[in-house]
Amino acid sequence: MSQEPQSEEVQEEDGVTAKVVPGQQLQESGPGAAPAKKLTILGVACTLIGGILWGFSGTCSKILMDTWGIGSLWLVAVRQLFAGSALLIMGVWAHRDVLARLASSRRDMLQLVLAAFAGMMLNSAAYLNCVQITDSGTATVLQSLSIAMVLVYLCLRTRTAPSKREVVGLLLALLGVYLICTHGDLGALRISPSGLFWGFFCALGAALMSVVSRRLLVTYGSTAITGLMMLVVGTVLLFVVQPFSHMPALDAAGWGLLAFTVVFGTVAAYGLYFQGVKILGAYKAGLLGTIEPVTATVASVLLTGTSFVAPELAGFAAIILMVFLTS
Repeated sequence: MSQEPQSEEVQEEDGVTAKVVPGQQLQESGPGAAPAKKLTILGVACTLIGGILWGFSGTCSKILMDTWGIGSLWLVAVRQLFAGSALLIMGVWAHRDVLARLASSRRDMLQLVLAAFAGMMLNSAAYLNCVQITDSGTATVLQSLSIAMVLVYLCLRTRTAPSKREVVGLLLALLGVYLICTHGDLGALRISPSGLFWGFFCALGAALMSVVSRRLLVTYGSTAITGLMMLVVGTVLLFVVQPFSHMPALDAAGWGLLAFTVVFGTVAAYGLYFQGVKILGAYKAGLLGTIEPVTATVASVLLTGTSFVAPELAGFAAIILMVFLTS
């Protein structure tokens, strides 16, 4: 964008002053601050690894739903309950007073609930529904449109016009969706309307999740906040879906895939990604997180035999190019 966005400072418990700039990486100053370069490298590594694990998790979820008939909400409920509990325990173990500090702020509690429901629950449920209807590659590419949504939000918030590169990037995003949905034929919709519907809300949930939770991640730590958001979502779905009253008939392979989606595709993926958001910001972390659609597309081809035609691949390329242009 053409102007520097406004920043806000958040005082952390170790005496480090963290300057939070929308769309930019976390800047720290003070006696306890880590060198900026090492901090940035850590943020990049966390985001990339989280995105790769997320991509494989989407394909594993697709196999679980298609082979064993697991419902998308059942999978969301189980993943969020177990992963949220694990992350919360790790977060509280590292910072014993985090829950007391959070509970003392009504504003932060409301923000946590908003991030959990408007962001994480919407993103998780919409993503798995889109995966079930289409495939993990298409779902993750559509989810990448969250970058464009965050960009528009930042432009409106900071009252700045997008740069030429960003305008081209947004046009590429629209072109990518057009190619994926129509294969270049205006008279035909090649993706089901329900798949497109869930893909849009998946992207919206991802954008809201990154933006709304950012200040909480910086203030309280990514592990505890991510775990709390998951536990809130999982607890609500526990009563709505009642996953343990109708367990699927899984064999050893099925349990292995389920364990992978919980431990690596949820605990590790979310934890690492939100650590990246904390360090780099929602926008830059989202840019690096687009390794996920590449991983998911490759995993779909290798593990499920999914095939993509040339217009779809061109659409994928347009959206990924959008990501790098808008950076």
